[in-house]
Amino acid sequence: MNKIIDVHSHFLSSTTVIEELVSIVASIISNKYPLKGSNNRNFTMLDNDLCIESIIIAFFELVRIGIGSENMQRRHLRRKLKAYFDTDEVIICPLMVDFFYIFAMPLTSNEYDDFMKISCSKKDYNMALIKIKECIDVEIFNESEILENSLGFNRQIEVLKKMANRYNYIKPFLGIDPRRKNFMEIIKKNIWPNGKFIGIKIYPRFGFNPICDPMLELYDYCIKFDIPITMHCAEDGFPPSKWGYKEFCNPKLFSDLILDKNYRKLKLNFAHFGAFSDEWRVEILKMMELDENRIYADVSCYNSEDDLAEVRDIMRENDILKNRLMFGTDYIFNILASPFRMTLSKYLNSYNCFSNDEIDKIASLNSSEFLKRK
Repeated sequence: MNKIIDVHSHFLSSTTVIEELVSIVASIISNKYPLKGSNNRNFTMLDNDLCIESIIIAFFELVRIGIGSENMQRRHLRRKLKAYFDTDEVIICPLMVDFFYIFAMPLTSNEYDDFMKISCSKKDYNMALIKIKECIDVEIFNESEILENSLGFNRQIEVLKKMANRYNYIKPFLGIDPRRKNFMEIIKKNIWPNGKFIGIKIYPRFGFNPICDPMLELYDYCIKFDIPITMHCAEDGFPPSKWGYKEFCNPKLFSDLILDKNYRKLKLNFAHFGAFSDEWRVEILKMMELDENRIYADVSCYNSEDDLAEVRDIMRENDILKNRLMFGTDYIFNILASPFRMTLSKYLNSYNCFSNDEIDKIASLNSSEFLKRK
């Protein structure tokens, strides 16, 4: 058996979630956050609205029950992968999750400048952080620390950087939202060849069009340095479809872009292989058939063995997919998607529906090509 590569996983502790929520609320209070559906930037919720304060406290109390660290998650996933595939060679690609702008107004095409106009003083932002700290009574950040980015975002970068420095089997992807200030500078600082991250993770379902103008600069950069991108591409996901962002994950958005020879070399993984839309899967397969394309798909978070077997049958009928489909767990979210019903062992056992040769392709050879740089 060749080395096993999990191209789609996540390490995310409750501390990271709490810290990012602190930054979101602090930004709202200090008039820095582009809150969806509001033209009034004068927010004083913690002073005047006990309902909001109660919600914040209740939510943080709920999040506190999660106690697993990112390193505990890393050890658990590696141990299970080694045991199931009976190999000592395992590569794990943890994908960052940039969810800071989940409540913000969406970025559909050319509104990037509107986001850059929203700002506040460092004093206002720090005062908001202190208010929240008093509200939730928890030690999770340094009051005197001046932050250019949000707390949870910074924490994810530092945790995954340390992992990648210590363990050569950790190959992290940097999660990024184009609404984040100076997002290209963040990428250039942290991504290969300047940093420890080897790829990019985008999650348009949080409210941005993946082919809006700012994203084209990202794609140009990734083509120049041969950097792989993984994009969430499933009908289901969070936030729910009623938020109106599902179509931002539709692979059809990339059809015209990939036809352009300037973008034919974009190395793009449509995560979850368009689950569970036949139409989306057809679009992905069409792009895979184009000359000189570098389109891939992964089968992460297929918690039903029947659903996984359906993808296996599609692969057996499409030669191009045999060379482009990749294995992924979507750990820890595959467990959270089916609490008390799904375990990592149960998830891995679902891959028994593939032959050994097919496992070798999707969990090793195809993934190696996707991660390989020229």
